[in-house]
Amino acid sequence: MVRFSKIFVSFLEGLPFMVAILFLFGCRKDEIMPEYSKAKFSLILKNDNTTIIWDSLNNTNAAGNIYSVESLQFYISDLTFKNSKKTVTSNKIIYIDGSINSTCSFLIDSITPGDYTEVSFVIGLSNSKNISGSLPNTMENLNMAWPDGMGGGYHFMKLEGRYLDTLTIKRGYAIHLGKNNFQPKITISKNLTQKFWNHEYKLVFNINEVFQNPNLYNLNFENNYTMNDTVANRKIINNIKDAFSLE
Repeated sequence: MVRFSKIFVSFLEGLPFMVAILFLFGCRKDEIMPEYSKAKFSLILKNDNTTIIWDSLNNTNAAGNIYSVESLQFYISDLTFKNSKKTVTSNKIIYIDGSINSTCSFLIDSITPGDYTEVSFVIGLSNSKNISGSLPNTMENLNMAWPDGMGGGYHFMKLEGRYLDTLTIKRGYAIHLGKNNFQPKITISKNLTQKFWNHEYKLVFNINEVFQNPNLYNLNFENNYTMNDTVANRKIINNIKDAFSLE
């Protein structure tokens, strides 16, 4: 009888531990997974397979122009993850200055976990958002303003540098895109799996593609200052459509 009492007491003393173990395993079965995931994008600038070196005439495009990259700013908006059943679009407007590391990484949140087959985005702002003064009055946004006399809104992209002309004399170039209905739409087909944690993607911008495919853009013969040149802008926009990839 005494022995039974000791066993019973030991059982009671160990009961809280057993209950705790059962509770722990029970929680694992009923664990609530997050409803959304996040994706971090980091920009990498390349000239085909070579990393861009700023302010250096070490780039050669398909037309044979030897050129430098001295300034690059652009907006990304309407970034979208898509598959056959759903589309998830971010309402963020991202400003990027290629020479400032802190602006070359950005986070997109509220992505429904799942498998996706396509990522797309707009270079610039949609027509409804491309209105003078619609963005916060930061120095970056003010510097991207498009003149009101030319339609207002914002520059979608500024790509500037120098190149060697046919006499190897240094000349300047400025690829400026803006105005409604002149937004390049980038679509990247790639199988991606967004799970219940953060993901990081490398967004590669091949600047050589600005000057090729489908239009060979030779800075010696085309307009090297595109801001008020509709024909030049159309050529550049069509070229940029395949200038981005995901790694």
